[in-house]
Amino acid sequence: MVNGGNCAPITDYYSYANRQFNVNLDYTFGNEMILNGDFYQGGNEMTTNGTFNTDTDWDKKNGSTISGGVGNVIANGDLGNTGANWSLNQDVGMIVGKSYKISFSARQTGGTGNFQVGQAYKIGFSQSITSSFENYTFIITPNDFSANTGKISIGGVVAGDEFEIDNVSVKELSPDETGWNYGSNWLHSESIAYSTGANSNGLEEASFIANSGSIYSVTYDIGALTQGAYQANLGGALGTERTAIGTYSEIITASSNSSFMIRKQ
Repeated sequence: MVNGGNCAPITDYYSYANRQFNVNLDYTFGNEMILNGDFYQGGNEMTTNGTFNTDTDWDKKNGSTISGGVGNVIANGDLGNTGANWSLNQDVGMIVGKSYKISFSARQTGGTGNFQVGQAYKIGFSQSITSSFENYTFIITPNDFSANTGKISIGGVVAGDEFEIDNVSVKELSPDETGWNYGSNWLHSESIAYSTGANSNGLEEASFIANSGSIYSVTYDIGALTQGAYQANLGGALGTERTAIGTYSEIITASSNSSFMIRKQ
């Protein structure tokens, strides 16, 4: 350095001379490896007149009507197992053994405020409902109900249940869209997965297995967090605990040949 060198610029010119070099931490990553990271978006729309713009395409049972751009659902008796009281249904062509995402918005107008959604006239899922329009999503896999196999049905639970429904959507899920395992306290709504409390099992994407020693880029959104923290676990290696809403990206080196999951702390 005294003689004009530039290889060790950190020096006092008599007792030490430290070399410098650049470290490039940029990585080039390959294709997306989580096939259902947006949580059940589904394929093409299968319903007709799901927005109730006309008084057609829906089988209206027991006094239910279509008017004002919504379906008006009325339950005149207990649903039971006969299917006699499903209020609105449509043959959308569902196939036995395949999985479907069913979504719609609804609000209570009378009764106890409960509805059920299912295939044909059989119960799929039951949900409480409020007096304001809310969005709901269900995943169902049809069974063989003979002539009614392809139908989607939405109705009240008991006599007196009344509600308005709009924006009904049925979309088939591909096999790649059913890879998530929901641990205890995990639920799914719309295209969002969320935890209702502390959870040791996690939300696991079992169809993806990391390679031990490989480096991965992980990006995810946290849209709400009332307590605790979320944390990515990829191939046995933990990411950073996240305690606030936001979009997060991190680089994780897998420590084992295992799956990817999000844990709630």
